[in-house]
Amino acid sequence: MVRDLAGTIKSKGTDFGILVILVDPTPGMIKEAMTAGYYKLRNMDIPVIQIISVKDLFKDPLPLKLPVTHIIPAYKSMKMIKPEATELEFKNEE
Repeated sequence: MVRDLAGTIKSKGTDFGILVILVDPTPGMIKEAMTAGYYKLRNMDIPVIQIISVKDLFKDPLPLKLPVTHIIPAYKSMKMIKPEATELEFKNEE
């Protein structure tokens, strides 16, 4: 998966990519992502490949290194919706 993303980043000419996976990344995935290097933007070094698990998507702040000037204003303008119920109802239709 990491090599596929690296190939896509290269072929499409993008600066970096984020791989979202269901489980925590393996040491091999982390090592492969690290070999892709860094994208330099002003005074920031952004990993070319960043890996994040689905559970990490719910952390605040997100454990990603992103160009703040481009991402944060859009993220802050989003409306956050909190669920009204704390549990889902299960209806048994017997």
